[in-house]
Amino acid sequence: PDLAAKYGYTLEAHKVITDDGYILEIHRIPFPRYQTKSYSPGRRASILIMHGLGGSSADWVLSGPGRAL
Repeated sequence: PDLAAKYGYTLEAHKVITDDGYILEIHRIPFPRYQTKSYSPGRRASILIMHGLGGSSADWVLSGPGRAL
């Protein structure tokens, strides 16, 4: 979450508890950089990206704007 804020992204963190009691935290970046609300009215498509085993959501923003996904 701190990396997303560092690069100007709004980030939402959500806790999910699996059926076996494991607690996951998932992250959502709802808007483009430096915006706090949608720049286009209406619904936008959702995209789910998942890191590999041993990775984290930081993998998507670690390199900074223009170099990271």
